[in-house]
Amino acid sequence: MLIRQILSKKISEKTTIIFIKTETMHQARIRAKKRDGADFDAQKFMLRLKEDREVLKKFKTNFDYLILNKKGKLKSVVSTIFNLTFLQPGS
Repeated sequence: MLIRQILSKKISEKTTIIFIKTETMHQARIRAKKRDGADFDAQKFMLRLKEDREVLKKFKTNFDYLILNKKGKLKSVVSTIFNLTFLQPGS
């Protein structure tokens, strides 16, 4: 998994690492089913969810920010990420 490789290495101080998560596992499943439609695979979804949990648990101190991606608040999340990444001193 790419995120593990990135977080395992020494990271530049100019890098901002953000973990974006849904409010609940149920909400994540609803979104995945809506996005994937007939191609939704429950086993793949559960595997991805497990990997995400492991990454968050193992590397939680490496993330500069944890952003909660609330339903219906996409513009707010994008704005927050923009402000955190592009409006930081030295960026």
